[in-house]
Amino acid sequence: MGVRFDPQVWASYKRLCQVQGFRPNELLEAVMKRAVESGSIKSSIEDLAVSVEGQMVADEARVRDSLASLDIETDLQLGGGSIEDVQPEIDRLLVLLPKIMDSQLIARARKTLETADKYLAGVPREGGGILSDEEARKKREEVAARFKDSIIS
Repeated sequence: MGVRFDPQVWASYKRLCQVQGFRPNELLEAVMKRAVESGSIKSSIEDLAVSVEGQMVADEARVRDSLASLDIETDLQLGGGSIEDVQPEIDRLLVLLPKIMDSQLIARARKTLETADKYLAGVPREGGGILSDEEARKKREEVAARFKDSIIS
C-alpha cells in the first residue's frame, strides 16, 4: 500500500509529530477509524470541519480576552499590571497566536505585544516624558476603543 503526500507537507508534519511526541500515522489512523465508525467519509469530513471551526472561534475569543487584559495591564499611562501578571498572559497569547487566521486580530496582537515589550522593559510613563499629553489622550482612547470592541466582538 502506498500513500502519496506533498513532500513539504509531509516533512513539516513529521517534524510536528516528532516535536509533539506522536507517530506520523496516529492522526491518519484516528481519522480513518472515525470514518469507519460513522460509516461515512463525507460525514466525518463535515464533522471535522465543524469541530475545527468551533475551535477557531474559541481560540479567537481567548486571544481577544488576552489582548484586552494586556491592553489594560500594560497601558503606558496607567501601568497597572505587574510582571507576574503580564508575562503569563503573554505566554498564553503566544501559544494561541499560531492558530489564529484573522489578519486583523494578528495585527492587533502584534501591536499589543509591542506595547507589552516596552512595558516589561520599564519604559518611563506618567510624567516620565515618553508620551505627550496629546499622545497619552490618544492612547487612552485607543485602549478604551479596543476594550469596547473586544467586548462587542
